[in-house]
Amino acid sequence: MSFYLSREIHDSFDAVLLNLETLLHENNYLIAANIDVQGALKNKLDVDLAQIRIIGTNTPRVGYQLFSSDPKVGVLLPFSIVLHALSKNNVEVTMINPEWLFRSVDNVAIKDLAGEIKVVFKEILEKL
Repeated sequence: MSFYLSREIHDSFDAVLLNLETLLHENNYLIAANIDVQGALKNKLDVDLAQIRIIGTNTPRVGYQLFSSDPKVGVLLPFSIVLHALSKNNVEVTMINPEWLFRSVDNVAIKDLAGEIKVVFKEILEKL
């Protein structure tokens, strides 16, 4: 089992980011983090990278279910999504595989929820 789900999208970085944000919102996912890796590394280390953005996301329902089952599971949140510009109009979107993320959690309810989240993440990738 791979630790990620991934897809290349032939569109501009900004368009893919906007589409991703829209699809997350439509599925009740909130954006808890939005990190401009390229900008941060340019600012701190004066290095040049392609555009890379890390999005941290979760839904209130999922968060409630996870924290109700085991508060320690919070160390694995939020779910991460990485956008990486491969070229001007080619972006790779990589999402954490929730089943892989929770593979060592000894809780059936959490593992079942991970499967549900994976389905949503796959649907979002397909719609991008």
